[in-house]
Amino acid sequence: MDMAREYCLDDFLPLTHRIMHLAFQGLLRVDFLHEASKILLEFAECDSVEMWLRERGKFYRSELTSSARQSFHYEIMPCKTDAHGKAVPELTSGSVFERICRDVFIGKFDPALPFFTKAGSFWTGNAEKAMASLPEKERVSGSASGDNHADYSSLAVIPISVERENIGLLHLKSAGPGSFSEEEINFFE
Repeated sequence: MDMAREYCLDDFLPLTHRIMHLAFQGLLRVDFLHEASKILLEFAECDSVEMWLRERGKFYRSELTSSARQSFHYEIMPCKTDAHGKAVPELTSGSVFERICRDVFIGKFDPALPFFTKAGSFWTGNAEKAMASLPEKERVSGSASGDNHADYSSLAVIPISVERENIGLLHLKSAGPGSFSEEEINFFE
């Protein structure tokens, strides 16, 4: 059963205004990410919102879950410099899903695979099936068991771009299957 919400462009305008309003308040990075995550969690009606942001040669990761206490986690991620001198996240767990997130960030994806959009976002309403359908070479070098997506059926990883450069990613997670639609992902892009 498809449980994805129906969206229209008018739904995203207030979301954009709320987040831009936060950005201009001069909040500390951790406070901005926490407040923006609350807005996104409510808007997307999902169980967890994770964001990765690159700024001044560092990577910041935050995650807010919709548990009773809305747990919030914030960290500076290990990173390395790519061939163009830009910081890219360094894989720590070696998990399949961690590599997918990194690849979405750097723009490395196969648009022929059904769970990638033309703009490079990854999304699925059945995470186990999506991971199993990856090419063998993608699955053998890492384990899905160490992934922090194990409790979620629906996953969306959307690059955050400014002037055609990815500066981060938005990762939406939902325990229910079929929680996101391609149309919704396109709006977030």
